[in-house]
Amino acid sequence: MATETELKLLLETLDDYAVVLRALQGMACAEVRESRQVNYYLDTVDRSLLRQHAMVRVRVADGAALLTVKVKPRLQGGVIEVAEHERSLDPDHAAAWLATPPSRTGLAFDVAGWLGAGGVLAQPLPAEAQLQVLGAMHNTRRKVPVDGARWGLAAGERVVAELDRAHYGAGGAEAERFELEIEHVQAATMQPAVEAWLAGLDVAFRRAEETKYAQFLRLAERHAGWGALA
Repeated sequence: MATETELKLLLETLDDYAVVLRALQGMACAEVRESRQVNYYLDTVDRSLLRQHAMVRVRVADGAALLTVKVKPRLQGGVIEVAEHERSLDPDHAAAWLATPPSRTGLAFDVAGWLGAGGVLAQPLPAEAQLQVLGAMHNTRRKVPVDGARWGLAAGERVVAELDRAHYGAGGAEAERFELEIEHVQAATMQPAVEAWLAGLDVAFRRAEETKYAQFLRLAERHAGWGALA
């Protein structure tokens, strides 16, 4: 299972997001790619994955469906490290997700063979386990290639800044999340330069204190019943 290291900085308003987007577009050293995603979060009925600090997600985007498991995230000071395992869904499963997203309950899935393999979960799920769709989060992601020298890396080393506008569907002021993410093994080293760059743009930002999934769960609990319908 690979380890993902990522810088996560939240922008306070849509205006701040727009300023950062324009600045990134001006810095791009290659094509900027936009992707519209629907992220479906899954767990068993008794939340056995959550108890193991595990997240299971199916992301539908760009005509494909990707299954991701993240285990025991460690988010401190805006930098996250998390064990991550991914695989593309086989054509039959992917076609079902792309054509008709599953209902919120009763989703059977091959959890025993894959999640239990390779130590993905400390306590593998039983063969008869089923996963439910807890709800969904919609996201527009722009991936911007940038010369890493701008943020303290070696000249010519390309990094990809991911600018997200996530929609949770409920939560008042928290219904949207504006986030700058940079996945890189030296994310912590880059952080001071990235934060100085944001300060120079005169935008309001802060270091993320929770993941998108954690925010999803918190809002779903606050708005009873919403999570299953998002």
